[in-house]
Amino acid sequence: MKKRIYIISCILFLLLLATNIVNDKYSREFLLQNITFNNQTACANGLSSIVGTSQNSCAFALTPNMNLPKGDYIVSIQYVTNTNDNTITIGGKDADENVQLEDADSILQSTMDTDDISDLDKANEFMVTKLVPISIVADTTRVNVQVNFSGNGVLAVGKINVESAGISCTDTSVILVFLTIKFLLIGRMAFYKPNEKKQKQLIIFLILAGITMIVSFPMFNNYIMSGHDIGFHATRIEGIKNALLSGQFPVRIHTSTEDNYGYGAAMFYPELFLYIPAILRLLGVSVTTTLQMFIIAINFTTAFIMYFSVYKLSKVRSIGILGSILYVFANYRLCDLYTRFALGELIAIAFLPLVVYGVYELLCNDYTKWKYTVIGVSCVLQSHIITTVYSAMLILLVTVLCAKNLADKKRLFACIKAVVVTILLNSWFIVPLLMMMRQDVNMAALQTDIANDTIYINQLFWNMTASGGNKNIIGQNMQNVMPLSIGLSIIIGTMLFGYCVVVKKLENRKEQVGLIIMAIIGVFCALGATNLFPWKTVILIPVIGSVASMLQFPWRLLMFTMLFLSIPGAYGIYYVLEGKEMRRSLIILTFTISALISANYMENYCMKDVYCYKGEFISRTSVGSGEYYYTGTKVKKLRKRGNVVTASSNEVSIDEYIRSNKYLSVEINNNTNEEQYIELPLAYYPGYKARTNTDASLAVKKGKNNVVRVTIPSGLNGTIIIKYVERKLWRLFDIISTLTFILFILSFYDGIRDYCSHSSLTLAVKLRKKMIRQMISASHSEFACRNHKLL
Repeated sequence: MKKRIYIISCILFLLLLATNIVNDKYSREFLLQNITFNNQTACANGLSSIVGTSQNSCAFALTPNMNLPKGDYIVSIQYVTNTNDNTITIGGKDADENVQLEDADSILQSTMDTDDISDLDKANEFMVTKLVPISIVADTTRVNVQVNFSGNGVLAVGKINVESAGISCTDTSVILVFLTIKFLLIGRMAFYKPNEKKQKQLIIFLILAGITMIVSFPMFNNYIMSGHDIGFHATRIEGIKNALLSGQFPVRIHTSTEDNYGYGAAMFYPELFLYIPAILRLLGVSVTTTLQMFIIAINFTTAFIMYFSVYKLSKVRSIGILGSILYVFANYRLCDLYTRFALGELIAIAFLPLVVYGVYELLCNDYTKWKYTVIGVSCVLQSHIITTVYSAMLILLVTVLCAKNLADKKRLFACIKAVVVTILLNSWFIVPLLMMMRQDVNMAALQTDIANDTIYINQLFWNMTASGGNKNIIGQNMQNVMPLSIGLSIIIGTMLFGYCVVVKKLENRKEQVGLIIMAIIGVFCALGATNLFPWKTVILIPVIGSVASMLQFPWRLLMFTMLFLSIPGAYGIYYVLEGKEMRRSLIILTFTISALISANYMENYCMKDVYCYKGEFISRTSVGSGEYYYTGTKVKKLRKRGNVVTASSNEVSIDEYIRSNKYLSVEINNNTNEEQYIELPLAYYPGYKARTNTDASLAVKKGKNNVVRVTIPSGLNGTIIIKYVERKLWRLFDIISTLTFILFILSFYDGIRDYCSHSSLTLAVKLRKKMIRQMISASHSEFACRNHKLL
């Protein structure tokens, strides 16, 4: 493709996409099958009717509930009636308080004179569409449109549509920016000083992008489907966004969660990468599009990192592509993505291949590449704690197997550097985590009966499975259980690898031994996920048993099974046949098989319940099992308690209470001669500070149901301000991690500087040679000129 054609094509595509900005609004159309009707007389031709009697006045038609953000909306309704007594109203939680609808707009005016609309074909002649403007002054949950029948005359209702009056999100604008960057990147690789290396990079990029698009196709719609943990992770993203708005950085408490009582998940559950979707939300992108864009980004990151890691291990690009295909389409990863929506684990899975490559280089090959280990382990740690623990145990196992290599002092020193830098780089999260683990938080809620939370061995080989939602429990049937399996492509690849080993198709002995070890670890992890592994014995071992129960589900080991079998599986597929064309055909075949098997699962997922439509907000914040609250906290009682301030005595008056983004403010008068206290609508965590308007500190402790309690001295009259302040020790480690990160980034500068120095030296040599040639040429010209004069 010529450069000009490419540029014109990109511009036309972006201009076409830009026209979609007008659709960046909330819009839902409810047909008859989506509307609930009461006392219905007849239904045909897109209308549902009711005929009046003396006792059948009712809310005739009700739409499903919607979660509508603050703003102006237009409700359009198709109807036929012969009276002026029927009305339209907006119902639902807080609708009376938050929704404004003029009385004149709510009346459905008569459209005909006759009383007979039993023939709904004729009724269509009198059907009109009424537009009803409404204003929602605050985010309102469970809003529905109600068409009320007076009991007189007749009424027939058709479709109802609810649409925001104007553009309500920035989805298309942000997508345009990302696509422009993508097109510029492709254009640079294709047309800016093109060479063979750039051409290969472009081909690889397009292949990985194709893999990403196929595995992400359920994300290309106007809503996002439900998953086990989607509520929890969507709440975390919203919590980060709102905490950033309140001035927290880094975020420690999600102040908006659980009706603004707050939740300290950020101190226990790493969420560095969730700042990306949180920033998208700050830019005005809808919840639905934010989650969809983030999932697509995770899929591409997974494909790229697996390709990069396997390519670096094998030095063959085709093996890297095969490894990426096997890994991205692995059944367990798709289950994590679409059935469980386990976002933390899913992000960790993306970086696990980099951990494998980094550890291999550190312990067995080029130890000067220890920085890859730091990056891989840090990214996993900042994604998912349980995956980090599993990874640490496997790294320890591999270190023991490679202990003789540590006799090399330089390699040993590189290992020490990797450990120290990793700890310092992540100390901003590790230190608060360890300190909070010593608090009386409800971590016991994470413990499970791991002996029964395994899978049957036959489940490892399932392929054509639906996206069931039930957790497998040993002793029960497997009806509608999750597809916890390895995947046909990985199994075939592993078998082909075994064949290649037997017939000695792998010439590199050291490489073959490493791949065999990977395959053994993969098979061991697969067995560890099944009921064949003696988990009942493990949980009886002191300390080890309690730690193992905190790891929850043994079938999580399948993430390492698919990782450690995908790599030798890619080798097996590549080396089973010889010849460039044959191997290229095998890559296409592997992609086709993997995509077709996965398509059945993903298509089934697309039929699941909707979690959130474009333009809606999250109505129900999720705190999981409340494991990050203090022990004894009753979450339901917090909701029931509401947004109120209570005092220990009736003689303590609360004149004014204000909740802002950054703090709570209470105007209080303690009219007693004794010390009293007030309890606030905040879940207690260390770090909440209370001060008077004279800057005097007040004691803060846990109150009833573990809410924040502030001690009020006798005779205190004035304003009290309560806000969260990060501990000074934590702030110190924030600085340490930041400095470590800067130094770590600058450590790559040596290589850049060497490259630049080499490039500068090469350029200088070329310039010098050019200057010499010019001088020689000039000398020859002058000599010729002199000879000409002499002649």
